[in-house]
Amino acid sequence: MVSDQILCDYIPMTSTFAGFFALFVAVAALAVWFQKVKQVNIPANRIVFHSLMAIVILAGIYTWVGDAHWAANTAATLAIIVACLWFMLRAQSSQSSAGPVVTVGEKILDFSAADEDGNTVELSSMYGNPFLLKFFRGHW
Repeated sequence: MVSDQILCDYIPMTSTFAGFFALFVAVAALAVWFQKVKQVNIPANRIVFHSLMAIVILAGIYTWVGDAHWAANTAATLAIIVACLWFMLRAQSSQSSAGPVVTVGEKILDFSAADEDGNTVELSSMYGNPFLLKFFRGHW
């Protein structure tokens, strides 16, 4: 059986520190994620965010296993909840990481849509003439 002192020599992070560390990493990772979402610059490879959330869960478990202060246990619990929600929402996300179908400078694919009067307009009918095509993201 390994004594607590020997275990602490091999694992330098105290369980109290681990709880607050887990919460800090969870909040920081989410802040960076939402900043990237706001800039429409979500990375295609999300392994860094997944790894950070896995570290959050491990640090939170380490806090609960150790003899941490109640405040650290609370921070660890919040961090674990955030990380679990992260993985749950990422698993349910239908957001594709595929690149755009059309890139800047290429000819846009033809489609039809209703104009402001409800008339159907085909994009191909506008080729050869200057026009402004605007898309609005609905907030409903």
